[in-house]
Amino acid sequence: MGMSKRARIFSLLATAMFVFMHTSESAVLAENSETSQESKVSKNSKKSKNSKDSKGSYSAVREKGDYLYSKGDIDGAIAAFETAVQLKPDAYEVHLSLINMYFKKNQIELAIEACKKIIQLKPGNQEAHVMMANLLRSNGDNKKAIEEFQQALKLGARDSSIYSAIGFSYLNGGDLVRAEEYLRKAVAEKEQPVDAFIGLAIIDYKKKDFPNALADLDRVLKEKPDSAEARKLRGEVLIELGRLDDAEIELKKAITIMPALRSAHMALANLYFRKKDLANAETALRKVLDLREDDAEMHYALGVILDRQGRQIEAAGQFELGAQTDRNPVSAERMRSHAEDLRRQSIDMTTNKQYKSLLNLGGDPTPESVFGLQYDKLVK
Repeated sequence: MGMSKRARIFSLLATAMFVFMHTSESAVLAENSETSQESKVSKNSKKSKNSKDSKGSYSAVREKGDYLYSKGDIDGAIAAFETAVQLKPDAYEVHLSLINMYFKKNQIELAIEACKKIIQLKPGNQEAHVMMANLLRSNGDNKKAIEEFQQALKLGARDSSIYSAIGFSYLNGGDLVRAEEYLRKAVAEKEQPVDAFIGLAIIDYKKKDFPNALADLDRVLKEKPDSAEARKLRGEVLIELGRLDDAEIELKKAITIMPALRSAHMALANLYFRKKDLANAETALRKVLDLREDDAEMHYALGVILDRQGRQIEAAGQFELGAQTDRNPVSAERMRSHAEDLRRQSIDMTTNKQYKSLLNLGGDPTPESVFGLQYDKLVK
């Protein structure tokens, strides 16, 4: 395409000699034309080379990312894929890989940002909107998740699991009416998603319609006997019905299936507390805190149980830990003050002094407080 280096040198030398020997205006113009043409050829050659180098770099970096991911080096793969999308911002598949890896690393905010990019690349893609909705749900943004699910439906998505996901989003947001509406839509589809029946059971539980809750859960367990969540919920319903022995069996089955299911350990602690079996209630609560320490309500509950056993100093320690992890300054101060009272009682030996009630600590209810320990019944 361009002239060889040797040819260019000869051409330039010839032009220079011509200008030196003939200093006419036309000769100068000829020199400028030749030099300009040479510059264009050189720039085009460099541009073509840079383009090839860029494509080669992208391919190499992407292959490196794939290799690192196959070897289990997720951090290394992320770094490689991040470089790849800088070299090629419209690399849709690489953005998808990044979303998956960010999610595996629990870097939800980064996954959401990567998902925004694939929606920009393919705004009419149903799956991209469903993916964004699920990421938003994981991040606790139920309102925006519902908007993304609705957008997927507008684009033609007709998956019963979407109705179920919208139902759970409304359920997590506290809108039981809309939650039930979409969960009913889900179970009306040909392929009835099992989790929709779990959602309906939760709604029945909240409405204190325990017989219907049991019926929904029995249907789930008939199809999925190894559903830890369904067994845990069934145990909680049985607690409310006063069938404590049956509830204990269900909750232990749930824990066997999924040992790290905190809410099952919490429900078991509630059950033992109702049975006045404080030793086992303490064991269950300590397991809950082993799974996650920064839980003010669980430190509070354990403090109550220790206090009931006459172990005031240990109870004070739990109330102090609860105060440290509580985001509500009012309830944190009440726990801190109560811990001081307990320590003072222990020192003064004034065992008859009644401690302050810490009921109604404030703050928004969480799924764990709704389906775990019944805090309003712990202290009377």
